[in-house]
Amino acid sequence: RVDSGLRPPMGGASRARAKALEIVASSEDHPNPKGHVVVCLGENDAEEAAYVLSRSFSGTHDAPPEPTYDWVLGPSLRGRFDDPRRMALVEYYMRWDYNIAVTYGIVLGVRDAQTGSLLSVTHLIPQSALWALNTTSWWAALSPAVRRTAIKMGAAPPEHKHAADYDMGATSMRMGAFSESLDRLHRQLKREAPREAGAAEWYVSAHAVMPEAQGRGVTRSAFDTIFAIVDDAGAVCSLEAAGERNRRIYEHLGFEVRENCAVWIPRPWPAHADEEHPPDTWAMVRNPRAKKSAPIGAG
Repeated sequence: RVDSGLRPPMGGASRARAKALEIVASSEDHPNPKGHVVVCLGENDAEEAAYVLSRSFSGTHDAPPEPTYDWVLGPSLRGRFDDPRRMALVEYYMRWDYNIAVTYGIVLGVRDAQTGSLLSVTHLIPQSALWALNTTSWWAALSPAVRRTAIKMGAAPPEHKHAADYDMGATSMRMGAFSESLDRLHRQLKREAPREAGAAEWYVSAHAVMPEAQGRGVTRSAFDTIFAIVDDAGAVCSLEAAGERNRRIYEHLGFEVRENCAVWIPRPWPAHADEEHPPDTWAMVRNPRAKKSAPIGAG
């Protein structure tokens, strides 16, 4: 197999990551009936993955964008799918999340078994590494995850460097408000989580499908493998779904709504940033099922 630059498991998440990588590796030579192969992606796949993530989250004239990022971008860039400013912001944050997932979790890719083209990217983080996603608390600037990722990125977010291109700072405020809301939700869910011995959780921090591949069962292929990982560990799988369309997709896959993630709008807030309420977002969970004995993709 091609070396993708996968890092060895790290810290408290080591056993969970090692087992997940083992499960995915066992399926890489078995295309599923849809003609998809699920693989692990690494640092060497970053460019290819960033393209898929950015295209999916930014949206096209034929495929809807991810609702949260569409809100963050604001009215000046809404619907302007070919505007380089739009793609620059989405790509920056997708690269940030990818770097975190490669280092502290795993990244699953769905490839076309015949062409090898990358159709989907999913970031999966074990519960013991969720701290790496925190970017808004008072100690985030001291977090090794934030510091390492900032060094890798090599530049500030585009809405910080070129505020005039992004609603004069309102885009940055929207992103900060949404990130803080997610951090608060994660802290709340952690406090409410059961404390039974061995309780575990995997968190899907991003899931993207190429616009041209949507509606072809790619999401099902990715999540069949995710469910094999979490069910093997007896773990809960959690994620956030923004917008009714995404919520229905995840409900169809077996997730249930646990909490509504209301975005807290800080004050004072620029008048030109109040043009639209942030999208409805739900924290969703799927409890573990009985393990499947057949290999993923067999049949």
